[in-house]
Amino acid sequence: MYSTPRAASIKAESNGQLWALHRNVFRKILMKRSGRKELMHCLRKIPLFKALTAPMIQLMADKMSEVTFSAGESIIKQGELGDSFYVVRSGVATVAEKKTLSKKSHPDFGENAFFGENALLKSGKREFTVTAKSDVRVSCISRSVFDESLGVSLQKIIETDKKMKDERSFALSGAGPPLAKIDTFGSVYSEETFGILVSRIGNNEPMAMKVIYKKAVEEQKQEESIVRELDLLKVLSKSTQFANCPCLPSLKSTYTDQSRLYVLFENSFASSVGEIVDSLGEGKGLDDAAVK
Repeated sequence: MYSTPRAASIKAESNGQLWALHRNVFRKILMKRSGRKELMHCLRKIPLFKALTAPMIQLMADKMSEVTFSAGESIIKQGELGDSFYVVRSGVATVAEKKTLSKKSHPDFGENAFFGENALLKSGKREFTVTAKSDVRVSCISRSVFDESLGVSLQKIIETDKKMKDERSFALSGAGPPLAKIDTFGSVYSEETFGILVSRIGNNEPMAMKVIYKKAVEEQKQEESIVRELDLLKVLSKSTQFANCPCLPSLKSTYTDQSRLYVLFENSFASSVGEIVDSLGEGKGLDDAAVK
């Protein structure tokens, strides 16, 4: 389930047949049935977690537990030591009135809203009280469970990501700036082997950046596919025939570091067709106009 070494060896004592289920397929089935996919989308949008890879986000979502609170019950209390992070799955929670904070600056927490994320970084007192306005169901994870599951603290992940960002260099070719000067501020898509981030250079228009995780690519033996994809993108980006095609990603630059390959596109948005179709709901499709 979590890319760990086998605990035992199993040998066949006679001829036979087995059914096999790949870890990725099993995870997708679980996420679809338990709402983990929606939770992962929510986690990827949180700025504090932008240094987490797609497998880390998956593992974090798997380890989050659900807790329910009745209307009027306190979820967190101001002044208490905080060690857990919360995502509202259903219901509404509100920040209690107090002299130092106003409801205007802290609106109600509805579905997919989150709070308490700083507790995953360090121990500290809660700055406000959150109370269930109606019956509320939340997904939560403590700092100890997070650290134990990922094998490293969130603070260490952020520090390592910053260090790697400072050391990034060009991997292939392109006319883009040093990668350290490219800001990322959101994720629009993520899979086991790659994710797509919204990026910006200074105050220019946003662009899409594809982040490919080298270890996951190696585990799934997709090296040749990635090389072919990049070669194809370079050819298409130089082709005048497709210069004005709005649906074709236009390659700007490529970069690399120790664990990732970065592909920067001129386009401001990118996603997979499968992701778009999945978002429509089961049994629904796209009409001709939407496809065009």
